[in-house]
Amino acid sequence: MTQGVEPFSTPENVESVVQAMKSAYCFFRQKYVVLAPGYTKTTMHYFTDRVLESHIAGQYAVGVFAGEKATSFITFDIDAGGKAAVRKVMGALTTMGFPKDRIYVSTSGKKGYHVDMFFEPYIYNERARNIYDLVIWMTGASTSSIEFRPTHTQAIKLPLGIHATTRKRCWFLDPQTLDPIEDLTYVTTVERIPSHLCGEILKKWNKKHWNELYADMICGDRTDMANSQSNYDFSRKNEYYAAHRLTESHTRHGMMVEMARDIRYNGATANQITKFLMGWYYHQDPVLIGSSEDEVRADAEAIAEWAEESVPVLRVRQMPAECKPIIFTKRDIGAILRAPTSAARRVALLLYTYCKMFGATKISYAKIAETTNCVEATAKSAVAFLVKLRIVNKQSGGLHVSFGKMVKRSNTYFIPKGVRTVAFADGDLIADEYVFTEPYDKTNFDKFYCKVLGAICTDKCLERYLTKPELADVQKARQGE
Repeated sequence: MTQGVEPFSTPENVESVVQAMKSAYCFFRQKYVVLAPGYTKTTMHYFTDRVLESHIAGQYAVGVFAGEKATSFITFDIDAGGKAAVRKVMGALTTMGFPKDRIYVSTSGKKGYHVDMFFEPYIYNERARNIYDLVIWMTGASTSSIEFRPTHTQAIKLPLGIHATTRKRCWFLDPQTLDPIEDLTYVTTVERIPSHLCGEILKKWNKKHWNELYADMICGDRTDMANSQSNYDFSRKNEYYAAHRLTESHTRHGMMVEMARDIRYNGATANQITKFLMGWYYHQDPVLIGSSEDEVRADAEAIAEWAEESVPVLRVRQMPAECKPIIFTKRDIGAILRAPTSAARRVALLLYTYCKMFGATKISYAKIAETTNCVEATAKSAVAFLVKLRIVNKQSGGLHVSFGKMVKRSNTYFIPKGVRTVAFADGDLIADEYVFTEPYDKTNFDKFYCKVLGAICTDKCLERYLTKPELADVQKARQGE
């Protein structure tokens, strides 16, 4: 046993602490990390209770991973901001609705802190990442100061061990005072959060997050209208909203019908009308609404279906939409080239294109597959790669009732801040950016894909990332120009 580490007083303490640690943290036990002074090693085999005993005894520290698809806990690894950052994270979690008495804090053994929550029986990694993203949004922190752990490839060091450098024990902290709880058996009091409660919380806060980020995008100057057969111009949206602002209660439904009729006259589809009406709703005084968001959405969908079926399109009132340029930078292309497959790169460019047009894009797997000329299963796999590598961020669409059936909404995608890119060498680039000024034609996506990549990167650069058929297509497109 390492000198200076106080042993357990009784063998019973060892057993109870080990079992509690195993229940809370050891969901995935096929590999773990051993940390000792001057030594770090990832061990690729099933670890035993003896490993946890050695961790607690201070012989070495142990780090654990999440499963490939699921985890039993989430850790906010706080490297900067100190106790103030800890309180911000805890405040965000309790604001979301997680029980305050089931949020646990421990020291990293050096300057950092770990904020943990445990789940019963487990949650999928995508949901754990969703919790993390919402906390980062609510606290305004950077992903470098508060990191997401554990993942299937990045471990997190367990509490109650001895830090390999400072030789300090990583105690749990009192959640009120953030003072050390120097009691090894405290871990036996850990309570887990039911996974169904986690799902309910995420459903509520994803809506709020999405609404705040994209309410203006839904009904803003650049909407789905720019990508449809309608030429309706929303550039005067703010004036239109000012003229249709609610000033008294019990007038919402009539106002929504009037607006639906107006924009249907100009060629809007039911889906576009629904988005416009919900965007209007997000800008109103909630005191005057008197209905829940789900009720308003159901009403908006019913009004939109009525308008599409009953209101004629007055094409003489249409105004030409302005063709705004789409600008791709070398960072955009560097991110896209990180995608591991040809299909993923094509899907990445498609999503980046729509995000640059609309701020974010709500698109189905079927439409992605149709545009990029692949099967739907390939589109799903490509999106999974992009989300995992943080090339794009995804907000799940959730379910809604349509004609008496539960239907999954399309996911929403947007470009994350601080996305990683490939490192371009000198001579790799033809230009730092490419400005696409022609009307975007999704029916000829292959040509568009080759044109964008070929406009920024040299053939020598693209050889390192593209397949031979892809490179040949880019070269043909360049020769054709």
